[in-house]
Amino acid sequence: MGHLKLVLLLPSIICIGLSQNADSLATVQFLRREVEGLCRFDGRGFARKGYQKAARYLRRRFEKMGYAVQMDTFRHSVRYVEKAHIRPAGGPTWQVGIDFWAHPGSPSVKGTYEVDTMPRPGKLWLLPESLSLRAAAQEAFARGVIGLLRPVKKVTATYGDAPLPLVLIETVRQVEAGARLHVSIQIRRAEVENYNIVARKAGRQDSFWLLGAHYDHLGRVGRTVFWGANDNASGVAFLLLLAKRIQRDTLPAGVVFVGFGGEEAGLLGAYYFVGRHAAELRYLKGMLNFDLVGFGEKGIAVVGAADQADFWARAVRHRPEDLAEVPYLLRPNAPNSDHYPFREKGYPALFFYLQGGPGYYHDPLDRPETLSWQGAYGLLRWVEGILREE
Repeated sequence: MGHLKLVLLLPSIICIGLSQNADSLATVQFLRREVEGLCRFDGRGFARKGYQKAARYLRRRFEKMGYAVQMDTFRHSVRYVEKAHIRPAGGPTWQVGIDFWAHPGSPSVKGTYEVDTMPRPGKLWLLPESLSLRAAAQEAFARGVIGLLRPVKKVTATYGDAPLPLVLIETVRQVEAGARLHVSIQIRRAEVENYNIVARKAGRQDSFWLLGAHYDHLGRVGRTVFWGANDNASGVAFLLLLAKRIQRDTLPAGVVFVGFGGEEAGLLGAYYFVGRHAAELRYLKGMLNFDLVGFGEKGIAVVGAADQADFWARAVRHRPEDLAEVPYLLRPNAPNSDHYPFREKGYPALFFYLQGGPGYYHDPLDRPETLSWQGAYGLLRWVEGILREE
């Protein structure tokens, strides 16, 4: 009987294993397709209005799944690097976002400038590591320096809001005193209309979960595209997959999906949402934010788990057993993604990201083909368990 029972059970065991493998494979295929699609929109930045193309795409995707979609509109100003070109005399052109980055608060500038280790008028001052940037900027401006050349270990592109009195260039390149650099930097300040894409699913209760991911990134700088595959096409793809998987389910609590705009410009979409939807947020069970979820080889990080013991205990209760041994980095709250404005107002919120990968971040190397998706399926099943909490 024992052998017969085992023989009879084997087909079921095999089917379960194949089903799980097929589901995991389908998950990764979906995520890859969505990330490739989102990376078509000129880096989803302000140049060529890539962020607007991404917002419309996200709205169409939710509507096609049958969700009622709202576009929350907000306006703000932003400074961004439109073009940036540096070539040393007699040397190859530096790659923007890899070899150097011009701070978007800088004024536009074009010319050939000599590098000096002292703050001299009309020159680029190569800063010593011991000198603070604030002190250097004050002295440089007083002495008529054209700009600051700041050595860094890794270039990290950003947006800006406040103008600087002189050019600030960060570079990983070694530069000697007396070197001459051909520099052309164009900075644009713009007043823009931005959007949060909000899709709602009703539950049996009045309460709801809010799942968020920002769809914007850094866009184009000249011909260089900051693709933003992991940051954060991965999180948006994850959001869409969750929406697809639960679209026909009847859940205890409702679910509100939000594709946040303006995250890279200062969490602007999340701040706007919290301010506009205060009445609705009285029924919030919790906010779960997904950003940088394209890897997972080194485990799962959760911002807000270290200082929200009760909320973290509720969330971890639904974790799949096979994730129990995965390395975890449990961090206190930090202003590093869209969960933060919710926490500031006292709402429970966690920010999940998956660790691993080559470390491409805010540079042109963050491309779809670099993502491994190793931790995505486990995180997906975890979140589905949370959403089914009575």
